[in-house]
Amino acid sequence: MVFAGAGTGKTRVLTARIAWLVRERNVFPAKIFAATFTNKAAKEMRERVAKLTGLNCDGLWIGTFHSMCARLLRMEARHIGYNSSFTIYDTDDQQSLMKTILKERGIDEKSLQPKSALHRISSYKNSCIPFAELDGTGKSYADRELISIYGAYQDALKRCNAMDFDDLICNTVYLLHGNEEVREQWRKRFEHVLVDEYQDTNTAQFRLIKLFAGSHGRIFVVGDDDQSIYAWRGAKIENILGFAEQFEGTKVFKLEQNYRSTTSILDLANSVIANNTVRADKKLWTAGEPGREVVTSEFRDDRHEADKVSDKIARLLRDGSKPGDVAILYRTNAQSRSFEDVFRKKKIPYVIVGGLSFYERKEIKDCIAYLRIIANPKDDVSFSRIINVPARGIGDKTQEKIAAAALAQNLSMAEYLAGADAESFTGTAKKGLVQLSKLLSGTTELYTGDFPPKDILEYVLKETGYINLLEAEDTEEARGRIENISELLNAIEEFSDDNPDGTLLQFLEQITLVADIDKWEPGQAVTMLTLHSAKGLEFPHVFLTGLENGIMPSFANMDDKAKLEEERRLLYVGITRAMKTLDISYCKSRLRFGQWTIMGPSMLLNSVPDGMYRFVDEAAMFDYFEPDEPLTPRSSPSPSRSFGSSDRFPSRQAGGGYQQPYGRKEPPQPSWKSAARDAAVKPTRKVLEAPNYDEVSQVEVVLRTGLRIGHAEYGAGKIVHVSGFGADTRIEVLFDSGDRKKMMAKFAKFEIL
Repeated sequence: MVFAGAGTGKTRVLTARIAWLVRERNVFPAKIFAATFTNKAAKEMRERVAKLTGLNCDGLWIGTFHSMCARLLRMEARHIGYNSSFTIYDTDDQQSLMKTILKERGIDEKSLQPKSALHRISSYKNSCIPFAELDGTGKSYADRELISIYGAYQDALKRCNAMDFDDLICNTVYLLHGNEEVREQWRKRFEHVLVDEYQDTNTAQFRLIKLFAGSHGRIFVVGDDDQSIYAWRGAKIENILGFAEQFEGTKVFKLEQNYRSTTSILDLANSVIANNTVRADKKLWTAGEPGREVVTSEFRDDRHEADKVSDKIARLLRDGSKPGDVAILYRTNAQSRSFEDVFRKKKIPYVIVGGLSFYERKEIKDCIAYLRIIANPKDDVSFSRIINVPARGIGDKTQEKIAAAALAQNLSMAEYLAGADAESFTGTAKKGLVQLSKLLSGTTELYTGDFPPKDILEYVLKETGYINLLEAEDTEEARGRIENISELLNAIEEFSDDNPDGTLLQFLEQITLVADIDKWEPGQAVTMLTLHSAKGLEFPHVFLTGLENGIMPSFANMDDKAKLEEERRLLYVGITRAMKTLDISYCKSRLRFGQWTIMGPSMLLNSVPDGMYRFVDEAAMFDYFEPDEPLTPRSSPSPSRSFGSSDRFPSRQAGGGYQQPYGRKEPPQPSWKSAARDAAVKPTRKVLEAPNYDEVSQVEVVLRTGLRIGHAEYGAGKIVHVSGFGADTRIEVLFDSGDRKKMMAKFAKFEIL
């Protein structure tokens, strides 16, 4: 077991180990099982191993736990009552299925939300507790009802020949545990088991590893208990801290030399995490430069914070840093809004990790549902989505009739329709069902004939008239949907180019298991993302924002020792993303849930020794105006000082808040406002000019359909269409005057409103 601190090169250690096994120990690549948690990390591992060995890594089992379990189950699913074409349900599919189950049982979604039920079921699966072990148990009626729903949900998944994300791992465990012949076959197959990010494993993943390596003991894991931040989704820090007790003869190594961050950043990280009691003894150090001191700033409110952070970023860009070198980290996605507002005004390009996924758009979900039902006719969730898309006159009553008839015959809805006499239906539904039946029959012929996935989708689009209907709408939204479908066809074609023998099932599996962070690539834009999403990444310049009680830690976690330690690990992760500079900030007040709320510096900062960073009281400075003069206060503010002095925090109030010198609904205003009002002079707010970085990158990130712009000649208008790429980006604008103009973005003189 290797304890590898942040920035110590753990991925290099793991890939070097694989290369050593192949080159020095002559281990056949296909006998190595190497698991990690993101497709991005798996891709990096494969590329590094290929470079080190000079071998094609196709035979290696290097990938995420979910993808490799899916691969194994495709080969062995028959042993647990599935066939190899099972569908993998994403979050939306799960919720659709759960809503159906609750409706069938007469349960109001207000009394039991689908998300809540699925969360409880997920916790059972992550702990490898099947329904059979829970059936008949439960301390309360609510518990017994939920357990019953768990059983109904699993039955429904099996009828649909579908698994959710959690099933991929726990079903693999059930398979190996319950079938000795299959278990021994795979144990012999995987002579060496390697695991990256071991601190993130849950009970199901631990049991899987134990089943593979428990007999031969050739297991090599790398992880950092100080970066264990996923307990809320089942990760067990005990897996890494108790590894030596689980595997006899374990040798433990520690990697503590950091190659990423400066001494100033590491000193802060070490001082934060040292307050945790459940951790291995280790301390990061670097042979590099001390670097710039860490700065912690107090702002008046979240708008002030966004404005000042954007000013600092603009200065970095003017001084030669690239937008992609900068990251803004926050605890919750909602915190991004104030930064987005300011970035648009100041024309700073940005990208948010964790927004609406391409594969979550309606038109894309429709296309994917068609492809799923073609590959897996038992998939009732996908069938229900496409039965009347595009509209075929098949109403809810007809759909309910088909569902009931299919269930009575122990068939899926698609199977029932294929064998039913569509002529037996009456009314407007009759024609639609005949059309759908012929369509599915035709696509089945293409699928069984091994036609490329792109050909199958193009056939569906042609026969359904999906594109024609969108074109007939003749709206900006419809044109955007057509472009998205075109991009989906491009994605399928790229998949086929990269995987000449790739099947439709493999494509569907690939896009289902992709995560937001897998699609992110550093580029010409400031990156905004949550602390959880930032794990594994690094940036030269990091702004860690909103470090306030109630946000980090949340009030719910402040009195729970284990949860508070995880919040501290999350802060440690955020700090160690920074390579050169780190700016931390918190606000005295924040607009939350529509009301101004008094905030205060996070209790996680209380335990940091004096001198770890420089404190700047931005809330006391008049730093919003005076365009031609240095930004200086008009009165003497409290001097900048190191945290640790007796006056660093306002007096603490009951309930976790801090006493502020104001008690009204509006946040405190800087004194220049009252001074200006008294003098009847309106102060001039300073707006920084956009730095002269690559304009094309700005176009790529900022320009989008729906954006309001202003033009010197045509006035204000809305972008209704964006096409092209880079320097060739073109926009179509519908101006308020009624004029519609097409322009080359790089030559059009406009500003974003």
